[in-house]
Amino acid sequence: MKRLSSLLSCGALVIGLSGLARAELVFYDAFDGNHGAIDGQSSILGGTWDDPDGRWEIVPDGLSYDGLPTEGGRAEALVTGPRISNIGNSAVAALFDQEGFIYYTALFRDDGSGRPGGHGALFLTRDANADLYVAPLNDTKEPARIRAPDVHGNNGESIASLGRGGLHDGNVHLVAMRISMNADAGPDPVQVVIDPDLAAGEPDWNAAPGMDRGHKDLNNLDYNRVEISSDLTDGPVSFDEIRIGTTWEDVCCSGGELPPPPTSFTWNQNAAGDWNSVSNWDPGRGPPNGNSDAIFGGAIAADSTVFVDSPVTVRRIAFDNTNSYFVAGARSVHMATGTDSAGDVAPSINALQGSHQFQTIVNLLNNTTVDVATDTTLEFANRLNLNGNILTKTGPGNLVISNTLNTGDGSVIGAEGVISGSGTIGGDLNNENGTVSPGASGLFSDGTLSVVPEPSSVALLVLGLLVSLPWCRKSIGK
Repeated sequence: MKRLSSLLSCGALVIGLSGLARAELVFYDAFDGNHGAIDGQSSILGGTWDDPDGRWEIVPDGLSYDGLPTEGGRAEALVTGPRISNIGNSAVAALFDQEGFIYYTALFRDDGSGRPGGHGALFLTRDANADLYVAPLNDTKEPARIRAPDVHGNNGESIASLGRGGLHDGNVHLVAMRISMNADAGPDPVQVVIDPDLAAGEPDWNAAPGMDRGHKDLNNLDYNRVEISSDLTDGPVSFDEIRIGTTWEDVCCSGGELPPPPTSFTWNQNAAGDWNSVSNWDPGRGPPNGNSDAIFGGAIAADSTVFVDSPVTVRRIAFDNTNSYFVAGARSVHMATGTDSAGDVAPSINALQGSHQFQTIVNLLNNTTVDVATDTTLEFANRLNLNGNILTKTGPGNLVISNTLNTGDGSVIGAEGVISGSGTIGGDLNNENGTVSPGASGLFSDGTLSVVPEPSSVALLVLGLLVSLPWCRKSIGK
């Protein structure tokens, strides 16, 4: 997701002053991750949340508002505490260096059980002394405060403070903000409306009973974080559906739809973890299950296990680490054809470096290629079921089969490299341009690989008879 944010940022800078004229949803979090700690969980579009003190969590039953598309859960403050930040938002920072509008919406609820807070949400911030935030806690449903740094970027100065109360009522409120960015030095008006009628279209920001403070220059102040806060409240405070975009349609109504779902997910944990946990993948709109790729890259610094306790289906799996990934669990991994803008995407498994192992059952739902790089090993330590499909081994590395390979009227093609292992193949093995080394013991606990010498022509003949066992049985029965 950092990469996506960087691309959005660079693209915005390249197109210059026209950048904000083009519709662009820059940040979005529906808090649809795993229920529990928010720390480290990814937004759908943006960075990850930093909550080292464990003051917030994601809970089910998200907030809703008439006319606003919503999904997932919500973020709730467990106790009174400091703000938490969503980090890694270079695209958000880029918005403050251009001319045009910045729009922000968020759903807010203070359950009203404790004292009303001094403020409820920070919008964007550079550091603790240069905040621009909205506090939706006023009797007249206007924000309690908008704060911004002065023109020199010095300590923050309150530019509006309207007291406490109001939205401390247990109801869900929609906070909407518009910032008018000027390219040159000068004021950048900040306007806020609480509970706009979405059916009426974009609010009349100038006529709305909200805040309009325009004597602050917000350019070049390095705003780069989205933050929320539960400061000075005794009861639960929740936020949901935080959106930042460059048009009103981006952040509300039918135009506030999600960006297209990602198709590539990268494991982000330096530890063992659950495949089906959203927070274990970047971007956070996972896990990979369906028309998607699962990339096991450089996150781990030691051998680690990825647990599959619910079945998953992907079109591609890649291993790219000198430390070993072990995919294990009570359920299966299914390889299936996917699609992209060019058409069908054939399933594949790629081992780019290191030694990796499937300890769970792998099922092929379509013809699949297994590509193993030089000095690299990929082992199937549990059943590998072809289900009538073709498994093609490419790459100069070693494919190890240490359990039963059931072809189900399918076949294995050794196009390149080595196929070895102590398992059995219950079907056809066609060795076109590779090496077959039966009898290999597979991976030992120290990670080494013991391979027997290359078989003689007689041994290959015997192997051919063994892998043709179903045909032999039919012949004997006649």
